[in-house]
Amino acid sequence: MKKRTKRLLALVVVAVLLGLLVPAVYVRLVNPPSTLREQVLQSGSIAVSDLEGRWRVADGSIVGYRVREQIGLSKTEGVGRTEAIEGAFEISGEILVEAAFTVDMTTLLSDRSQRDDQVRSRILETATFPTATFELTAPVSLLGASSEGGAKTQTIAGNLTLRGVTKYVQLLIRATSALGQLRLTGDTEVVFSEWGIPNPSLPAALIFTADRGLLEFDLLFEPDL
Repeated sequence: MKKRTKRLLALVVVAVLLGLLVPAVYVRLVNPPSTLREQVLQSGSIAVSDLEGRWRVADGSIVGYRVREQIGLSKTEGVGRTEAIEGAFEISGEILVEAAFTVDMTTLLSDRSQRDDQVRSRILETATFPTATFELTAPVSLLGASSEGGAKTQTIAGNLTLRGVTKYVQLLIRATSALGQLRLTGDTEVVFSEWGIPNPSLPAALIFTADRGLLEFDLLFEPDL
């Protein structure tokens, strides 16, 4: 075998090894944040009567996505988040009568600019579909709320619009309170094909993802006086 051919093969082997090993080093150095559900504030139980009135989204609220990834030989999670959220809900007579929220999807950020570029362009097309929204479709009685640790849990249903597609979803909400603020935390699974979202995988870059992810939220509220 000629020396030139041997050198070329050696370069190919080195390139392949780097393609497999460098992502492994990256994954070990950068750990994705824990789920928003795991970060939920635990406090004393909430009386439904204390929730009467209208509440608006407060600073510090978070909405984001979480998707299982394999980069090279290493498994991790892609996590992107934003605090650009607007919305409010209203409770009257222990019934959730109204809830509507809007998220600026153009502001989603992860720990990798390459991932963010893909999310904004190919995956979510935020130039065309800059927002995601959720709107309650029917009043919900809060008297059936159950307890989970220090949180109250309640299932609500409504229309979620993502990437221009609107679907009916049910959300399990965990409610806690502290320092005069209400905190609602939860998530819902999004199967990409059902929302017209292309699979995020990039085989040429040795990046492979699951066919679904989680839409997570951790919303802080204050009275809308």
